[in-house]
Order: sequence, then structure tokens, then C-alpha cells
Amino acid sequence: MAPALLSALGACAETSAPLPAPEEIVVVLNTNAATLTLIPVGAPTQVSTIPLGGSDAQPASVATRGAIAVVPLQSEDAVAVVDLRARQLVSIIKLAPGSGVSGAALISDSLAYVSNASLHSVTRVDLVKGDTSSIAVGGTPTQMTVTRGRVLVLNANLDA
Repeated sequence: MAPALLSALGACAETSAPLPAPEEIVVVLNTNAATLTLIPVGAPTQVSTIPLGGSDAQPASVATRGAIAVVPLQSEDAVAVVDLRARQLVSIIKLAPGSGVSGAALISDSLAYVSNASLHSVTRVDLVKGDTSSIAVGGTPTQMTVTRGRVLVLNANLDA
């Protein structure tokens, strides 16, 4: 019985698929058209354009990590989630009305933070579940970045 077990183990399929080859891509945010343009550095003529919702979405910035991009959509009080590898819009996650969303930073493939300039807050966004939670951060947060496990927020400190 032992030889049959050994031969069955030798025929098992690989448990994890190989990762795709890395690809260097220039990501361009087109605010007026509300699109992302992807330009592969190794094949610059193979340009892809990804719509981010309605033409009045007012995308404000873009943050990327691996194959994921997050784009704050100011007029929609939402965040667009884009799969750069598949070159398609995955979802649009709604935020609090009147948020004035402007900046974004990804801390992992599934978690992002966005700044809500009009609400003086930062929102943690679960990109898979669509869950959000916000915290006050001071006057008019506009941009952010992540370093060493910390989210750094740039406040414009504009008077109301």
C-alpha cells in the first residue's frame, strides 16, 4: 500500500500558481476624461485606457501598489478600485456624502486610506469588502503616504 500512496503523492498538482512576470507600467490619470491610461514600458504602443465612471467623476489622484490602483473620485464621493493586471475597473466604493475625497495611499493589496478634505477626516477602505471607517485628522487633509507602517497625512489647514 505504501508504493501506491507514494505514487499518488507524486501526481499531486502544484498548490500555488506561479506569479505573473513583473511588468513596469506607467499609470496616467486623465482628470477631464475620468480615465486611467496604462502604458507598458516594454511595449509603449500597447496602451490601455480604463474608464473610472462618469465623465464628471473628477478623479483627484491615484495610488498604486502591485497590480492595484485606487483613484479618489471627488464629485462622486467615492473611490475607484482598478486591477492594473486585468486592465479593468473592479469596483467603486462609496464614501460619506460631501467628503471631498482627494488623496489616497495603499497599505496592502486590500486596504487603502483616503483623505476627505471637506470632512477633515481620513477613511480606511477595505477594497475587498467595501467597508469603511473614518477618523478626524485636522484641517483639510489633501494627500497622504504610507511608510514603515504609518499613514502620514498632509493637511492644507485652510480656514472654512
